[in-house]
Amino acid sequence: MAQTQPYYMVDGDRVELQPSQNYRAFRLDLPPDIQPSTVPERLGSSVNAAVSPALARHNIVVVPTGGPMSTEGLRSSLNRLGTITSEPPVYSVGGVDHVLINEFVVQFEEGISEDQANSTINEFGGTIRDASDAGRGRYYVEFPDTDEREALSRSNRLSQSSNVRYSEPNLIRLYPARPRGERRRGALDNPGCAPSDIRSDERFSCQWGLDNRGTPVGIADADINAIDAWSLLAKPPTLPPRNQAEPTIVAVVDEGVDIEHEDLREIIVTPYDAVEDDDDQQPLPADAHGTACAGIIGAVADNVTGVAGVAQGIKILPVRIATGNIFGRWDTDNRIIARGIEEAVDRGADILSNSWGGGAPANLINDAIDYGIGKGRVFVFAAGNDFSPVGYPAQLSTSRPIIAVSATNEWDEFKSPSSQDGEDWWGSNFGPEIVVAAPGVHIHTTDISGTAGYDSGNYTPTFNGTSSATPFVAGIAALILSRNPDLTPEQVREIISKNADDLGDPGFDEFFGHGRVNAAKALQAVN
Repeated sequence: MAQTQPYYMVDGDRVELQPSQNYRAFRLDLPPDIQPSTVPERLGSSVNAAVSPALARHNIVVVPTGGPMSTEGLRSSLNRLGTITSEPPVYSVGGVDHVLINEFVVQFEEGISEDQANSTINEFGGTIRDASDAGRGRYYVEFPDTDEREALSRSNRLSQSSNVRYSEPNLIRLYPARPRGERRRGALDNPGCAPSDIRSDERFSCQWGLDNRGTPVGIADADINAIDAWSLLAKPPTLPPRNQAEPTIVAVVDEGVDIEHEDLREIIVTPYDAVEDDDDQQPLPADAHGTACAGIIGAVADNVTGVAGVAQGIKILPVRIATGNIFGRWDTDNRIIARGIEEAVDRGADILSNSWGGGAPANLINDAIDYGIGKGRVFVFAAGNDFSPVGYPAQLSTSRPIIAVSATNEWDEFKSPSSQDGEDWWGSNFGPEIVVAAPGVHIHTTDISGTAGYDSGNYTPTFNGTSSATPFVAGIAALILSRNPDLTPEQVREIISKNADDLGDPGFDEFFGHGRVNAAKALQAVN
């Protein structure tokens, strides 16, 4: 009998799961003296295996397909460490691989008691593994004595119960490596930057996204017009704190931020690690992405070092939702992402900057975003870097007041594999969901301090992608809310989009959206 296409439902739409061509997954029963994180080292170089915290929590090892070892040889090597209890399927959706595990999120309708929830779950052979979110009507469920595919089928049947809003898999997400920049054109071959007549920060003259003078590359004014925006504020550009006591808080929802960085440590508040559910989110040595995003938003200006952020007088709330691994991927799961978003909101973030995306949509993540929007929080999401349609969750911009961001270069071109910045290995995503564009190539910003991170030293000149465009927009949103904290997410989005500089086809288009952002025009509109 032909097998049905595996799927689950999100907002009434069917999400079909296609087999991955990239990875295989194995679940192991390990002896007490072997920690999951040590499995790759114990297997040795003959098996190119990877384990991350999101995978280790379920004793899962991921191995690329097409390796030199045969399937039987691979199983034999793994069984020498423990016992293979299952081979969870790996699916590809939206350019991201996902491991299906026997853990499902069941969200009940309002007013359903825990006893009623437990009874309904038991009808389908399920067991509540975790009721810590029972106050939200949410339970984390497994289906014992069955494999992952059959568990998905039972979850789908459970989702049709009258008192259930949804039941869906908690997918482990294996985000691919993000594009890195290179020093390839003109002064970009030299990370040194000339002294600036605007800011004392030693690298400010290289921050073309803030102030582009058209030399040595690009065209003049192909920037966010930060200088004029700052002129509308007190000098030096320190924003008036909200109610003279409460600065605007921007959550960097990412892979952690170096909270001891010389350009960031003064502005860090209440860090949170959603991966481990604690407050110690200091990034791993290779996980520099969040630190780079934080610097674009709010690196301290005029301190005779480093770079300047878009918005001054604000605070950065670091939230780790993923960790890297040996394949250059980000590994996380739906539950970690949702927990990070909800906690950022609960800790007071006014703006959530999300330089991540792609893969399968999830009701759980949608709920977390809706929770923040319901509390008046502004969400900014990266469109993606595949030169393809906008990825999830940025694609939600057509149904929710979030800001989906594409990338431009030093010439105010839409970033594509053929744009003249020379980086032909990536292009910004595009589509009707794009709200605005922002600089996304050769961005000078903060790096993990010391020898860790992207480069030696505390800064990198080559951060790029819609990952770098997104924090520019988050920084402008912070400028806006610092001027008027009572604005709604809809109003902030409208101010940013209506005051962007139109590029490409006249009016809205699917590449630049409403245009490349202009901080000065946006602030003038607020004033």
